[in-house]
Amino acid sequence: DILATYGLALLDQSPNSDEGQKALEKSLALNPEKHRLRLALAKRHYAMKNPEQGIAQLRTAYHAVPLDFVVQEAYIKALMQAGKNEEIKQEIATFKKDYPTNPRGSFIDGWFKLVQKDYAGAQAMFEKALSTKDNPEKILAYTGLAELYQQQNQPQKAINAWQTLLTEDATQIPVYAKWYQLVRELKRTPEAITFLTQLEAKSDTWQPSAVLAQILQEQKQMPEAIKYIDRALERSAKA
Repeated sequence: DILATYGLALLDQSPNSDEGQKALEKSLALNPEKHRLRLALAKRHYAMKNPEQGIAQLRTAYHAVPLDFVVQEAYIKALMQAGKNEEIKQEIATFKKDYPTNPRGSFIDGWFKLVQKDYAGAQAMFEKALSTKDNPEKILAYTGLAELYQQQNQPQKAINAWQTLLTEDATQIPVYAKWYQLVRELKRTPEAITFLTQLEAKSDTWQPSAVLAQILQEQKQMPEAIKYIDRALERSAKA
């Protein structure tokens, strides 16, 4: 752990640090299960203009822990940037075969199709991921759908996707920001206030209260903003 921390600090200070690389490699030699350290090693290889070695580090990490989404995302992104489409297709097929009931296989397939601008195929995959019962990663599929609609210049459909997710899980702070950015662009803040007021009324979480307070403050509706931020504080136990 000390070697890992030292190596990460050195590479943060200087992406090309030889000493940082050696410290991470020593840490991995002592504990090969620290697979995320390979992401830092990959980043160094990219800094040194050695992309193939970077991909090799990510591939090793991914094949060791294919269910680690942080590792999986970094690896697939690297393959996309390198234009290794056939390898991506093979990795997706392998994941689906090894984990046939895991909705992330459909999400990754949809993500790849979205990058390839196969919008119909991407939408089908995202919707398949959403249809999986008890999917703990629905935010991924909804994010994919929203991005798909935005790329097709259908902002209202993107807003609807975000609102559906927030209705299912009102705790998703990053989603509020993406949703409200689109609402602002369409100049539909009053509709946003109506949606949040309804969501806040049927929720026992603090997030919709806090976000509603922020928007009301922005609209100079201070008494209402104070009411909702007080409620957010109460619901969050003064967080």
